Amino acid sequence: MRQYERIWLELKKIPVKQEVAVRIHATAERRIIQAVKLEKTKDVAVKKKLGLPRPGTLKIRVTEDTTPKKDVDFVIVYFSLLWDGSKL
Repeated sequence: MRQYERIWLELKKIPVKQEVAVRIHATAERRIIQAVKLEKTKDVAVKKKLGLPRPGTLKIRVTEDTTPKKDVDFVIVYFSLLWDGSKL
């Protein structure tokens, strides 16, 4: 399994518009967003080739981690799908 594939698989399991939250260091924010987008692109490519319904639009939002801990350089990245491609 690829490193960020678990996030994408979890995102596909949950109901539409529900979010998967990932707490990560702020310096890795762009990397994780890019990696999840890549996982979605790979999934869409395979499903398109097979003629299967594809997942919907990926919504991403980022907030600062406000938990009272010593590490202040962390953010929470939320991923969700805006619609379910299986209902087309």
